[in-house]
Amino acid sequence: MNASAKYLARYAESHIEDQLPVDNYSAAIVIPAFNESPSAILTIHAQAVAAGALLIVVVNYPEHTSLAEIAHTRSLLETLTSVNSRHLLVLDGMDSPLPRQQGVGLARKIGTDIALRLYHANQLTSPWLYMTDADVMLPANYFSHPLDGSGAYVFAHRHRTDDHTIRRAINLYDQHMAYYIAGLTFAGSRHAYPTLGSTIAVHAETYAQVRGFPRKNAGEDFYLLNKIVKIAPVRYCPQVLVTVTARLSQRVPFGTGPALEKISELLVGESSGASYMSYNFNAFELLREALGALNQFATTGQFSASKPINDILNTLGWQQREALFRTRYQPKQRREAVLDWFDGLKTLKFIHATRLLFPDLPLLETFSVLPSSVLATIASHYLCEANHT
Repeated sequence: MNASAKYLARYAESHIEDQLPVDNYSAAIVIPAFNESPSAILTIHAQAVAAGALLIVVVNYPEHTSLAEIAHTRSLLETLTSVNSRHLLVLDGMDSPLPRQQGVGLARKIGTDIALRLYHANQLTSPWLYMTDADVMLPANYFSHPLDGSGAYVFAHRHRTDDHTIRRAINLYDQHMAYYIAGLTFAGSRHAYPTLGSTIAVHAETYAQVRGFPRKNAGEDFYLLNKIVKIAPVRYCPQVLVTVTARLSQRVPFGTGPALEKISELLVGESSGASYMSYNFNAFELLREALGALNQFATTGQFSASKPINDILNTLGWQQREALFRTRYQPKQRREAVLDWFDGLKTLKFIHATRLLFPDLPLLETFSVLPSSVLATIASHYLCEANHT
C-alpha cells in the first residue's frame, strides 16, 4: 500500500468521498473561503479553466462567527454554486461551524484530501496539489511552471493594497519576515523559507506521508512545511509570483492580519516606522553557532557549546535528548534525528529565547549594519508592489 492509499484509508476526511467529480484534470488547486468576496475566486476559476485544472473551494465558517459574517459567506456560497463549470467544485460547509481550534487548517485539509483522492484515482495529470487563498491574484505561469521531485514548493509573493497606511505596515512586516528568512539562511538552517498558506504546492505522495494538513486555526501552513522538510525538500520558487491582498484581520490569533493591526497602530504615532522592532542579528549568529555544535555532535557524538547555547537548548529539552541520540544512533541516523528534533518550531523558539541576551532592535537600523550577503537574501524575498509593476 503506497502512502496515498494508506493516508486515504486511515487519515483523510472521509465524509467527502461522495462529492468527487468524475472528470480528469491537469491539476487541482484548493481554496478555503470564509467571509470572502467571489471576485478573486472567479478569476482563479477562469485560470483553472484555461489550464484544464480543477478549483476546489471549501466554503466554511468557524465557531463564534457573527451573523453578518455567516450571511456574507452564505452569499458567497450561492454565487459560486450558481457557476455551472466542471472546473469548479464547491464544498458546502455551512451546515455547521468548524471547531474554532481547527478552523482554516481543517478547511484546507478537507479540500486537499479531495485533491489527493483525485490524484490517487488517476484523475489528475500533475502530482502537485496547489493551495492558495481567496484574496490572491495568481500569475499567468502558475500552473505551467515546471515543478520537479517531491516535497513542497513555496512560491514568491508580494502584498498589494490601495490603503496607504496598510501599505506602509505590510512593507515593514514583509521586510521583517524576509529578514528572518535571511537570518536563517545565514545560520545554515534548513527552515529558511516563507510559510504562507496561499503560496504552497505539495507533492501528493509527500502530503500523504506527513498525514496532510494539521487541524489548526492558525499556523497550519508552518506546521505542514515543518513536517514535510523532515522527509523531503521544501524549495522556494521565485519564478512564480503570487499577489496577496494585505488586510487587517483578527480572524486568526497570529499571522499577517494581526501583525498588520499592531504595526498600523504603531505607525499612527510614528509614521516613518523607525521604531518598528525586529530581531537582533546576534540572535542569528548564535543560532549559527548552535547549528554548528549540533552538526559536530551528529558527526562525533560529542557536544560542546557555549553556556548561552547550552542554556537555551536545554530549555528546549536538549539535555534529555543528548544521551539518547549519542547511544542509539550511528552518525548518519543521529544527524537525521538531531535535525528532526531541532525543527522549525524549536528554531523559532531558540531565536525568541535569545532576546534575553540580545534585545530586539529597530529593523531599519539593523538593516544598515547587516552583511551584504544577508541583505542580498532579504532583497530576493522582499517583493513589494513597486518591484513588479
